[in-house]
Amino acid sequence: MSAYVKPVQPTPNLSGKYAQKIVQEALSKPSSVAIKRNEHNLKLRKKIVKK
Repeated sequence: MSAYVKPVQPTPNLSGKYAQKIVQEALSKPSSVAIKRNEHNLKLRKKIVKK
């Protein structure tokens, strides 16, 4: 009684303009305005959840 083992597939390589956008997004830092906006939204959410 043998079990079927699915072969391991290699990780696909990213290429092209979409790959560049993904890498750029992953390596970029959020702007100071975005950080302030997110902190403000987090405070509001915590305030609403308390009630």
